[in-house]
Amino acid sequence: MVFVAIGCNHKTITPLTYSSRDYEFNEEISNTLKQSGEVGFSATRFSFVSEHQKLLESLEYGDTVKHIMADSEWGRLKISNNHLNAKDYIVSKAKEHDIVMFNENHFLPRHRNFVRSLLPDLYELGYRYLAIEAIGMLGDGSMYDKDLIARGYPIIHTGYYIKEPEFSTLVRTAIEHKYSIIGYDEGSSYGYSGGEREERGANNILSQMESDGNQGKLIVLCGWDHLKEGNSGTYWEYALAERLKQKTNKDPLTINQTEYNERLNRGFEKPLMQKIETDESIVLTDIDKQPLDLSTDTSWYDAFVVHPRTKFKHGIPNWILEEGPIKKYNLSDLKIMLPAKILVFDSKDDVSLASPIYVCEVSDNKEEIIIPTRGKKIKLVVTNKKESVLIE
Repeated sequence: MVFVAIGCNHKTITPLTYSSRDYEFNEEISNTLKQSGEVGFSATRFSFVSEHQKLLESLEYGDTVKHIMADSEWGRLKISNNHLNAKDYIVSKAKEHDIVMFNENHFLPRHRNFVRSLLPDLYELGYRYLAIEAIGMLGDGSMYDKDLIARGYPIIHTGYYIKEPEFSTLVRTAIEHKYSIIGYDEGSSYGYSGGEREERGANNILSQMESDGNQGKLIVLCGWDHLKEGNSGTYWEYALAERLKQKTNKDPLTINQTEYNERLNRGFEKPLMQKIETDESIVLTDIDKQPLDLSTDTSWYDAFVVHPRTKFKHGIPNWILEEGPIKKYNLSDLKIMLPAKILVFDSKDDVSLASPIYVCEVSDNKEEIIIPTRGKKIKLVVTNKKESVLIE
């Protein structure tokens, strides 16, 4: 068996037994979408295999509602030229706080990528803990993956969403920068919902920090409305952010990423998003450069972040390509039946356990395969679910 790698000085190919059940073929996901019409579930599954363009396509499946903002409404907001660089704003404000909280849409990995980009700067400000809703929990309030920090990377079972490559990369980066990882959400796994779920989550975070000696400040990455300060307007009454605020007497800096998001067809975006042109992640501001709050209750969030629309090259988002050099592979002499999944790992990973840092699909062995390295020395697993090989 011969493997030709362009830009790779060393390569070995080893057959292996590999379970890729968590990383489906694109056709499998598309067929399920057509049968069920469940766009969120399908988008999540596309996110697991780094198919960001197909993810965005799936969100528009069956959608016929286009949003329009009257020019008079846009004029009233007066924000077309009023914004701040989001990273600069958050780092500046984080100096004044001991807790910074971000929310995410669970099927938009861009949100995790953005939080990851802030970890080095926040560490310099004394932040030492990263609490993640998606980390799998045991019924006693402890993390399922007790060896995460010592191992240095997440595994498939660290948490349901952690198998997604941007989440895997976020966790890896946090460990590299000496953050302590906190899991806190017992949620539906143990029958907790509403206020009880929020209360237990806050207690789990604080108890883990206390047992570690409260070594520094806290970053939290949660889903959607768990970010709300004050009364959440839901049956929860108080969400995670407010419960942490009450228990610590510390006001969290709450950053909402989920309100204004890109779609492939701009007509499906929220009207305000349609009007925004930006090449950088920004915080919306009013004419006085104060963060603009368009929520129902203006006490809920401190700032809204809008990310620039993704530009794709070789099917890969620009915000991934910017993180390190690419490698080019030619699979023409690799005798494995296609289609096949290519899972990208750090060279130090145990591939039988690790959550990958990127995934792609190949259906034609004559095409050149472009692989983002994320700035790492990498190795690949190529699998068609019946046979697999490891390429180093």
